[in-house]
Amino acid sequence: MADTTTDTAQFDANDDEVVELFSEYYEGALPDEKAAEFSARLETDSEFSAAYKQFEKTMELLSGMHKMSAPIDFDKKVEETIHRRSGGRFFGRKAFGERIPYEILAVVVMLLAGAIYWMGRTSGTGGHKFDDNNVPEMHQK
Repeated sequence: MADTTTDTAQFDANDDEVVELFSEYYEGALPDEKAAEFSARLETDSEFSAAYKQFEKTMELLSGMHKMSAPIDFDKKVEETIHRRSGGRFFGRKAFGERIPYEILAVVVMLLAGAIYWMGRTSGTGGHKFDDNNVPEMHQK
């Protein structure tokens, strides 16, 4: 595969490698050696030069855009819009079981199961215990 900095054959200006190369050169992030190769190619390859000029124009247009912050209540308005359009399926009132995290619910169930098991094992009347001192007599015929 040919290197995009030295190849003077046709290239795709939308190719990720070419766009990355344009970007690095535009930002001054190319190493000196590659920057010199890039400059030389700009001078010799008219198609490459035209594509880079288009890239520069695009970057200048993008940099001219003003950054705007979202309105203060933007998140609430979006939430209300979603709630209204979804008929209450999203951001609506939820039952208690839907509000608590499943991990907490699982821990509570495990603690409850452990408590029931412990009560069964320590109960004098419940549970299945085997007492070595009280071995039942076998039925004899």
